[in-house]
Amino acid sequence: MSPIELGIDFDELEKISRPKPIPNGEYEFIVDARADESTTSEGRPMWIFYLKVMNRPDIGDRSVRYPCLLPWRNPATGQMDYTNCFALVDLINGTQMIIQGKQIPDKEAFFGRTGVMNVTQKPRKGEEDVVDNVARIATKRRKSNVS
Repeated sequence: MSPIELGIDFDELEKISRPKPIPNGEYEFIVDARADESTTSEGRPMWIFYLKVMNRPDIGDRSVRYPCLLPWRNPATGQMDYTNCFALVDLINGTQMIIQGKQIPDKEAFFGRTGVMNVTQKPRKGEEDVVDNVARIATKRRKSNVS
């Protein structure tokens, strides 16, 4: 098979083929029926959900990546680390999922749940000419059972 002529430099093709970011604003979403399991560079587990914009034909079939760090036992300290789980907490509260006790369901239980997100545009670190969308889920404060 012979090479395919692009007609432009690959870096330029990559730049012009990126989808335009979703405009800043508030959007209804549904948690898409797929989520990636990943880890941070330190090995901390995370789920990456895809929040699909609903009821906006002008936006089309677009999603925003929504990474959620999970609690983990830090191998360096041997201690449980619950820091920076705010995205997971916001997803649970923002989709009105009821959680009791010390467990959350697997990621599939989030699929199809709906909520509202505030989407903003943010330049990518080290690539200021690339803009990514960032989602913040709207949540209502719950009364805590902790005293």
